[in-house]
Amino acid sequence: MSGWALFAGSIGVILGFLMIPVIPGPLGVAGPGSIQSNVPIVVGGLLVLGSLPALYSIQAQHMKAIGKIGVGMIWLGTVLTGVILSVIQILADISITSSAPQPGPVGPPLAVVILAGAEVTLAAIGGVIVGIKTARGRILPQGVGWLLLVGSAIAAISFPIPYPVLSASAQIAFVVVYFGGIAWAGARIGLSSDKGAPDLR
Repeated sequence: MSGWALFAGSIGVILGFLMIPVIPGPLGVAGPGSIQSNVPIVVGGLLVLGSLPALYSIQAQHMKAIGKIGVGMIWLGTVLTGVILSVIQILADISITSSAPQPGPVGPPLAVVILAGAEVTLAAIGGVIVGIKTARGRILPQGVGWLLLVGSAIAAISFPIPYPVLSASAQIAFVVVYFGGIAWAGARIGLSSDKGAPDLR
């Protein structure tokens, strides 16, 4: 079940991010995401958090301590982006739509910027560690590892982009590639569990 939960959660996160440009929040793509886009991100993120240890346990012999650290960093990054930041955006969306606009500084609060930076850092480093271990271990398809590596590279360049629309586009690309790799891993783990077969490739 953990494999399919990992698959479903990753797809939920991807769908939520793909909805951002389609159903933007009240301030547009550059502002807080809409409730409609953040709800599947939160639900998907919680599923990923509960099932992500399967990504380590299925490769435990090869991953060893460094792999456990990498999965832990992905887990913490998912806590930030899939739960905390999305809940903050839902609350901001409710606040904006229920009250008159108030003059204030342009852009997100500093605390949100710090959380986003921490999320990108954790996801990128964790993705590189797990991506290399997965690609080399050949327990799961090598493509899973490569998607995590490519997604980590996109994450690393998405955060410093000064233009909000380009930054949002890069973040969506990161999520699609990165969580696409995790979804692929989840599907392979789920299929293996259903068939009772040890070969996940």
